[in-house]
Amino acid sequence: MNRFKIKYLLATLACFVSFSAFTCTASVKANTTDTTPHVTYDAHVENIGWQDPWSKDGAEIGTDGKGLRVEALKIKLLNAPAGAKISYQAHVQNVGWQDWVSDGTEAGTDGKGLRVEALKIKLENMPGYSIQYQAHVQNIGWQDWVSDGAEAGTDGKGLRVEALRIKIVKNDTPASSISLSKSTDSLKVGDTDTLSASLSNNANSRNITWTSSDSSIVSVDNNGKITALKEGTANVTASSDGKTASCAVTVAKAAATDTAPSLSYSAHVQNIGWQTPVTDGMEVGTDGKGLRVEAFKL
Repeated sequence: MNRFKIKYLLATLACFVSFSAFTCTASVKANTTDTTPHVTYDAHVENIGWQDPWSKDGAEIGTDGKGLRVEALKIKLLNAPAGAKISYQAHVQNVGWQDWVSDGTEAGTDGKGLRVEALKIKLENMPGYSIQYQAHVQNIGWQDWVSDGAEAGTDGKGLRVEALRIKIVKNDTPASSISLSKSTDSLKVGDTDTLSASLSNNANSRNITWTSSDSSIVSVDNNGKITALKEGTANVTASSDGKTASCAVTVAKAAATDTAPSLSYSAHVQNIGWQTPVTDGMEVGTDGKGLRVEAFKL
């Protein structure tokens, strides 16, 4: 094969490699529309080092069934609310419990051949969410899931953590109480108003149900908007997680439409005196008689 053909083949191969790299890069473009909080994590494993890529949302890190120790780990949040962070703490062979670290900082040891024996993980400034995690432990296997700062693994038994799973879950926190923006309300027939309900203890079970004790007097929609339909009284109640709060609504008759204010006035006319009062644009005085208006009163 002559030199020209060799150069041509090398150039073709270089183009193919460049195109493949571009295609692969384009195929892993991040999804920028996802706003759900996620947790991602990585482990430094005996004889392997740091694993790649990082695991996410309940997937396994470490190894299961190979008898290899987890020596260190890193954990981060994705799409977390402003001010939120994830903190974690490792119990390490010959060291004990290390200080808490957070947001991608290494816990455990890297390159010292020491096993992680237990860990604790917690979320900060993320109301409505919990962090759950599970350890695969030497001679035990997969333990039950624990959450929010509880210990996974073993402390003081000399057993290695071999694998981990970590996930964020949205709580269904029940409300301990519910309150309304008003406890009483007075309306006239045809009027509307909107009541707002507040749940205690950052409850995120927002299934608030609105009812009226007499919907022929006061109706209420799913957003707490009330409408006065006829004279009477009715209780509007908001319910959630077995807790209730009520507003007593009194409905009065609507004001008559013919009671608009009117203006009455009279004139004192030459040779006539005070004329009978008239209202709302009617004429006082005289027209075409040459008599002067001498006084005026409302």
